[in-house]
Amino acid sequence: MNINTMDLFFGYNMRVGDVNGLTKSAAKYAELAKTADTAEQREGYAKAVTQINNDVLPKLQQEMNTLGHQLGLADDNIGQVLSKKALEEKNEKNTLSLLEYIADGTPTYSSKYQSGNIFSKNI
Repeated sequence: MNINTMDLFFGYNMRVGDVNGLTKSAAKYAELAKTADTAEQREGYAKAVTQINNDVLPKLQQEMNTLGHQLGLADDNIGQVLSKKALEEKNEKNTLSLLEYIADGTPTYSSKYQSGNIFSKNI
Protein backbone atom coordinates (compact mmCIF):
# COMPACT_ATOMS: atom_id res chain seq x y z
CA MET A 1 0.00 0.00 0.00
CA ASN A 2 1.45 3.37 -0.92
CA ILE A 3 2.18 6.17 1.51
CA ASN A 4 -0.52 8.48 0.12
CA THR A 5 -3.21 5.88 0.72
CA MET A 6 -1.99 5.27 4.25
CA ASP A 7 -1.95 9.04 4.92
CA LEU A 8 -5.56 9.23 3.75
CA PHE A 9 -6.45 6.12 5.76
CA PHE A 10 -5.04 7.46 9.03
CA GLY A 11 -6.35 10.97 8.40
CA TYR A 12 -9.83 9.66 7.66
CA ASN A 13 -9.97 7.42 10.73
CA MET A 14 -8.65 10.26 12.88
CA ARG A 15 -11.41 12.57 11.64
CA VAL A 16 -14.05 9.88 12.22
CA GLY A 17 -12.87 9.67 15.84
CA ASP A 18 -12.81 13.46 16.15
CA VAL A 19 -16.34 13.81 14.81
CA ASN A 20 -17.72 11.00 16.99
CA GLY A 21 -15.98 12.27 20.12
CA LEU A 22 -17.04 15.86 19.54
CA THR A 23 -20.64 14.80 18.91
CA LYS A 24 -20.67 12.94 22.23
CA SER A 25 -19.07 15.93 23.97
CA ALA A 26 -21.70 18.29 22.57
CA ALA A 27 -24.47 15.99 23.81
CA LYS A 28 -22.88 15.84 27.28
CA TYR A 29 -22.45 19.63 27.38
CA ALA A 30 -26.09 20.06 26.34
CA GLU A 31 -27.13 17.92 29.32
CA LEU A 32 -24.88 19.93 31.61
CA ALA A 33 -26.33 23.17 30.22
CA LYS A 34 -29.72 22.04 31.53
CA THR A 35 -28.58 20.69 34.89
CA ALA A 36 -25.66 22.90 35.96
CA ASP A 37 -25.85 24.50 39.40
CA THR A 38 -25.51 28.14 38.41
CA ALA A 39 -26.80 30.25 35.55
CA GLU A 40 -23.22 31.11 34.64
CA GLN A 41 -22.31 27.42 34.28
CA ARG A 42 -25.45 26.72 32.22
CA GLU A 43 -24.60 29.62 29.93
CA GLY A 44 -20.99 28.44 29.55
CA TYR A 45 -22.04 24.92 28.61
CA ALA A 46 -24.67 26.25 26.19
CA LYS A 47 -22.03 28.44 24.51
CA ALA A 48 -19.72 25.44 24.23
CA VAL A 49 -22.46 23.41 22.52
CA THR A 50 -23.15 26.26 20.09
CA GLN A 51 -19.47 26.69 19.29
CA ILE A 52 -18.94 22.96 18.75
CA ASN A 53 -22.02 22.58 16.54
CA ASN A 54 -21.53 25.76 14.51
CA ASP A 55 -17.77 26.23 14.25
CA VAL A 56 -15.80 23.07 14.88
CA LEU A 57 -17.96 20.08 13.98
CA PRO A 58 -18.88 21.18 10.42
CA LYS A 59 -15.19 21.67 9.53
CA LEU A 60 -14.24 18.25 10.88
CA GLN A 61 -17.18 16.61 9.11
CA GLN A 62 -16.16 18.24 5.83
CA GLU A 63 -12.59 16.98 6.23
CA MET A 64 -13.90 13.48 7.05
CA ASN A 65 -16.17 13.52 3.99
CA THR A 66 -13.37 14.73 1.72
CA LEU A 67 -10.94 12.08 2.96
CA GLY A 68 -13.64 9.40 2.70
CA HIS A 69 -14.36 10.34 -0.92
CA GLN A 70 -10.64 10.39 -1.72
CA LEU A 71 -10.43 6.85 -0.35
CA GLY A 72 -13.33 5.92 -2.63
CA LEU A 73 -15.84 5.22 0.12
CA ALA A 74 -19.55 5.30 -0.64
CA ASP A 75 -21.56 8.03 1.08
CA ASP A 76 -23.26 5.39 3.24
CA ASN A 77 -19.88 4.24 4.61
CA ILE A 78 -18.45 7.65 5.40
CA GLY A 79 -18.39 8.20 9.14
CA GLN A 80 -17.55 4.60 9.94
CA VAL A 81 -14.06 3.56 10.96
CA LEU A 82 -12.22 1.91 8.06
CA SER A 83 -10.13 -1.15 8.87
CA LYS A 84 -6.76 -1.77 7.24
CA LYS A 85 -8.07 -5.06 5.87
CA ALA A 86 -11.05 -3.36 4.20
CA LEU A 87 -8.73 -0.74 2.71
CA GLU A 88 -6.39 -3.41 1.33
CA GLU A 89 -9.34 -5.29 -0.20
CA LYS A 90 -10.59 -2.09 -1.78
CA ASN A 91 -7.13 -1.32 -3.20
CA GLU A 92 -6.82 -4.82 -4.67
CA LYS A 93 -9.98 -4.17 -6.68
CA ASN A 94 -8.65 -0.81 -7.93
CA THR A 95 -5.21 -1.80 -9.15
CA LEU A 96 -3.76 0.25 -11.98
CA SER A 97 -0.48 -0.52 -13.67
CA LEU A 98 1.95 2.19 -14.69
CA LEU A 99 1.41 1.40 -18.38
CA GLU A 100 -2.37 1.73 -18.04
CA TYR A 101 -1.87 5.06 -16.31
CA ILE A 102 0.47 6.42 -18.98
CA ALA A 103 -1.86 5.26 -21.79
CA ASP A 104 -4.95 6.82 -20.26
CA GLY A 105 -3.53 9.56 -18.04
CA THR A 106 -6.17 9.19 -15.36
CA PRO A 107 -6.09 6.80 -12.43
CA THR A 108 -9.10 4.61 -11.64
CA TYR A 109 -9.56 6.54 -8.43
CA SER A 110 -9.98 10.29 -8.44
CA SER A 111 -7.95 11.85 -5.69
CA LYS A 112 -7.26 15.52 -5.24
CA TYR A 113 -4.75 14.64 -2.56
CA GLN A 114 -1.37 15.47 -4.09
CA SER A 115 1.18 15.13 -1.30
CA GLY A 116 3.96 12.84 -2.52
CA ASN A 117 2.26 11.98 -5.83
CA ILE A 118 4.77 11.29 -8.55
CA PHE A 119 2.35 10.97 -11.44
CA SER A 120 -0.12 13.57 -12.52
CA LYS A 121 -1.54 14.90 -15.77
CA ASN A 122 0.76 17.92 -15.55
CA ILE A 123 3.99 15.96 -16.18
